[in-house]
Amino acid sequence: MVMEIHRERAAILGTKRNEDDARVFARVRLRFSLAGQQSAETSAIVVSVAVTAERNQPWRRTRRQILASAWHWLERYFDGASLEAGDRNLFSDVFEEQPWQKGSSLSPTQERGLQRDLRRIAREHAV
Repeated sequence: MVMEIHRERAAILGTKRNEDDARVFARVRLRFSLAGQQSAETSAIVVSVAVTAERNQPWRRTRRQILASAWHWLERYFDGASLEAGDRNLFSDVFEEQPWQKGSSLSPTQERGLQRDLRRIAREHAV
């Protein structure tokens, strides 16, 4: 793992059981701090996880599975794993060497040109 995570607390905010495939979906709030973090405050994030748990499985065991899965998700996130929604992970390397794609945003050349034009317009209309 690139960043060391100090686990502070975890709380299950809500669960929902799917009887068809014995899965339990849960929203979990994780409170943590990162090694070398300047702030004394703990960070918090809410994650959604799913675990397989039979109907007659004790809640303690299901709870342990949910919390372990949530902490595992957080560790993977800081390691750069992609998110399920298809959004880019800020901790991954995809931003470093990704070429400009048509239609996604301005190219660096276009951005510089627009910034130059804006400065020229601001100078012309300055009082």
